Amino acid sequence: MEENSLIHVQRLAEQLSPYEQARLLSFLAHRVSLLMPAASPVSHVPSEPAPAWEAFFRLGDTIAAMDTPESDSMTAAVLAMQR
Repeated sequence: MEENSLIHVQRLAEQLSPYEQARLLSFLAHRVSLLMPAASPVSHVPSEPAPAWEAFFRLGDTIAAMDTPESDSMTAAVLAMQR
């Protein structure tokens, strides 16, 4: 994939609602799991989380802070997607 295509996809993802981003994440996780060998051993487990994971957790905290009693929680949204 060209760098421009990746940047374009990232910009599109930023325009999605948290619910749609959760659906996209689920879709991508499934796609990646199909591409990974079933028996790939973990050779190194870092003691510190990678910067990407830190950003991911910060995003989760931001989304959780946006939840209001009037709206569905992210958990409820993900559960609704599975039905």
